[in-house]
Amino acid sequence: PLVGESLPQTHLVIGLGCEFRETLVTPEITFPLVGIHGENDFVVNVNHSREEAQKLMSKGAPVEWETVPETSHEISEAMGKRVRFYLEKYATNGL
Repeated sequence: PLVGESLPQTHLVIGLGCEFRETLVTPEITFPLVGIHGENDFVVNVNHSREEAQKLMSKGAPVEWETVPETSHEISEAMGKRVRFYLEKYATNGL
């Protein structure tokens, strides 16, 4: 998200197995942040990632966050399907 904030052509940021740190992202961002996290991720703490996303949402940032069942810190087929879903969802917004 930090790089996306500095690029005016950014329309969407999708984070896989990451966390959008509330202290590093301004709630005034103009593009959606989508966090997709494996529910069995032992590399990046799922609960902490969820909490950080919720903090941003409570400040009005355009954040969507979800877990993918039976997925760890990997890009699985199920995670790929969720990425496709969000790319298609936001495709009408100029992606």
